[in-house]
Amino acid sequence: MLNNRIKSIKSHNEELVLDYLSNYEEIGQIHGAYRNYAALLLNWADGRDLLRAPKFRTNFPQYLSDKSSCIGKSYSENYVYSSSLFVRDFFRYCKAVLPEEDTALISDYWLKNLVPQRSSSKCLSFSWLTDED
Repeated sequence: MLNNRIKSIKSHNEELVLDYLSNYEEIGQIHGAYRNYAALLLNWADGRDLLRAPKFRTNFPQYLSDKSSCIGKSYSENYVYSSSLFVRDFFRYCKAVLPEEDTALISDYWLKNLVPQRSSSKCLSFSWLTDED
């Protein structure tokens, strides 16, 4: 019985993600990486209802970090950022098209914090030259 429930949840998750992707295809804004991001999103859910994602113990960027540790390769900061944007936009889409009671757990605060901050190491630091230099 539990297996049937998990299969049902996985099927529902896949349906939501496919609806989201087809929406982008209709307006001609689908990017090749979106299918990879969608696969990561579904793997992160791992049989859990995506609409309950704010209750997942591991957030999406942390999942990517854990996954990269397991496979011995790390995702680039840009890849983590881009895939997190995709996931955030997926949940925004869900909030827009699904009944409010289905997406009640998905708050604007959670969505805002779903995307990691870019590291500050890319900022240039300047030092002023003095007459002594």
